[in-house]
Amino acid sequence: MSGQGVNLRGGRGNHRRPSPQVKTINDYYFYVGSNRQASDYETTIEYIVNHIKKTFDEGNDVAEALRTLQAPNTDKWKPTLYASREPDPDMKTLQNKQFEHEYKAELNETLRRIRTYRNNMYKAYALLWDRCAKAMQNLQCTAEIYAITNFY
Repeated sequence: MSGQGVNLRGGRGNHRRPSPQVKTINDYYFYVGSNRQASDYETTIEYIVNHIKKTFDEGNDVAEALRTLQAPNTDKWKPTLYASREPDPDMKTLQNKQFEHEYKAELNETLRRIRTYRNNMYKAYALLWDRCAKAMQNLQCTAEIYAITNFY
């Protein structure tokens, strides 16, 4: 026996499968002039929306606005001040104070959410702009809508 073809490890080779590369935000771009542009657009926007949800404070509001392409009506976020219907004047006063405290707390939270949403919109715009290839940025700059929506 010459020893050819003999595997001393029981026939199991040292076959390591390469681990799949995890894509990051730097792997996703919007670009023009390619056959894959349309299919890559869907993948890119989906990744960016999920990235915004995960990394932005209160990112769900911005992500939903990007997904639906409609700004939310922030007036609907505002709380309602309730009034007591108690017949007893002392209980009515007490309950109205409680409602007022709850309303103020909810209003403060709503105003913070609106402020965060507006700040996140600027960050999302900058992120989307950064994810556009130079040719796409040049194309956007020539569009009439750019003059209206330019944040800078």
